[in-house]
Amino acid sequence: MLAREAPFDPGFRCRKATVDLRAVILDLEGVWFDHGLHGTQNALRESFLSRGVELSEDETRLVEGDPHPMDATGKVGLLRDLCQKTEDRMREAAQGATDLALPNVTAPAWVVPSLIQTFDSEYVKTVRTSKPIQNATETLKSLKEAGLKIAVIADCNEEALEGFKLRAEYFGEGFLPDAFLSTRETSPKAPQPWLVFHLMHRLGVYPATSVVRVSSTASGIEEGLNAGCWTVGVARTSRLVSERADADIDGSISKQLSDRIKTVYEQLYRAGAHFVIDGIWQLPKVLNELAVYQRYSVLQLRAL
Repeated sequence: MLAREAPFDPGFRCRKATVDLRAVILDLEGVWFDHGLHGTQNALRESFLSRGVELSEDETRLVEGDPHPMDATGKVGLLRDLCQKTEDRMREAAQGATDLALPNVTAPAWVVPSLIQTFDSEYVKTVRTSKPIQNATETLKSLKEAGLKIAVIADCNEEALEGFKLRAEYFGEGFLPDAFLSTRETSPKAPQPWLVFHLMHRLGVYPATSVVRVSSTASGIEEGLNAGCWTVGVARTSRLVSERADADIDGSISKQLSDRIKTVYEQLYRAGAHFVIDGIWQLPKVLNELAVYQRYSVLQLRAL
């Protein structure tokens, strides 16, 4: 017996294919704080100096990392990748060390745990002097006043996150986002979407199409896409550009920096970003464009 078609309901209507924007979920570093992620880069350099290896600016700027879903933070992948690339230099620096009798003393599996401890210690020191990116706090305040909920993903341990909160409250004159989440609190991590879902639940917002994920990394963009969010890449203030932390965003930039920014734009678009901007100060314009798109992409199905 053939299945019958369900009778068409002439009153059926899909009133909206999209919904109003309700929340912004952003990276702490490279989007709100630490223009160029120099805190991360300095901590990476100090970690390897403790093993007798001096890293170049390009090594700390361009390292991509090899993330594992169960890593405590994304920084572990950076340390692991750098450790593999500098294994020969680390072995050379270790000549004459008292622990050479131990097996594979310079192998990544042996060294990474101690590097993580040194990195965490050095990173907390950089947090104490960290500052928001120019106009970033003012932008977040304006978004919150406009009715959007703000959540922040911090790729660091709890001690560093508490330090960032104190700095954020100080520079924001009492302003704080609606939610913070350390990457240590949830596994697995980006590009899987669980951190985003965790924050959506905490904020009480849904569906994912009402959320904008803002990140300066390809994995952050992929995380937003996997969650079903709109995604905005941030290029100029990212680690891959590594512009001076005190750079004037309205000032002129060198050709070298301009080329770096262009490269990061391309990388973030290739990762799938719906929009890419220089920095968070341009986010309101993007959200306005997105709101217009949402308003005019209403789909209505009517009976003939």
